Amino acid sequence: MNSAKRRVIVKRRDIASRIEREGATILLVSCGGAGSTMFREWLTNANHKVSTPTWKEIGCHLPWPVNTKLKTIFLYGNPIQCFASLKRRAVGRVNGPYHVNVKKLTNNSLALSSDEELLDAMEAQFARWTRSDRSTTAACLMIKQDDLYSVSGHELIRKFLKLPACYPMPEKSSRTSDPHSVADIMIRRKNWITQYEESSSHVLLPVKSVLHRVSNTDTTRIAILEKSVAQLSQRIDALEDLRQKSSN
Repeated sequence: MNSAKRRVIVKRRDIASRIEREGATILLVSCGGAGSTMFREWLTNANHKVSTPTWKEIGCHLPWPVNTKLKTIFLYGNPIQCFASLKRRAVGRVNGPYHVNVKKLTNNSLALSSDEELLDAMEAQFARWTRSDRSTTAACLMIKQDDLYSVSGHELIRKFLKLPACYPMPEKSSRTSDPHSVADIMIRRKNWITQYEESSSHVLLPVKSVLHRVSNTDTTRIAILEKSVAQLSQRIDALEDLRQKSSN
């Protein structure tokens, strides 16, 4: 991925606090092309505020997990289908989702727009969000697009959002994107596709909750872990600022 020019859209350490101040009640993140627009509308109908200025600016396609008090949902789909969807919607649109997503997925308003740049950013986001078995933020629901419409997926979503068993769930719309149109370029993404196929929808529990489950009185371990997470986040922010200054 080209990193010669970089201009951060929103500093990583500021994203979560801004979204929270703007009144969001849940954080929905995806790479795009995975049904996130439909799911956002469904969440809104379920009395959750998803869309805020900062969420639109970068939160909808966050490159990495952020330290937030909000319950988080990471929605991901079949890489081939997602990319085909974004390609289809980019036809004839200079500033369509294909181009905008690259910038948000890299937190770089100067990011280049090309097939490889977009795929690199999508694959990197998937790796960052799925590589951990614990959430350092609030609880996080990792949901595959297909499970938005499955019985097991519905049960997981209802439980995560504490909705009644009779609450109506998302309805599947017909696909209009042709996955064969991007088959050639996706050949080099076999590892990503395999990791997607081997993954499953699940909930990541916050680190603090996991430690409390082990011992409700072990406050020292919790404090040490929280301090380590905060220090790591500060180091990442400092490196990001340094990289931005060096590229200007």
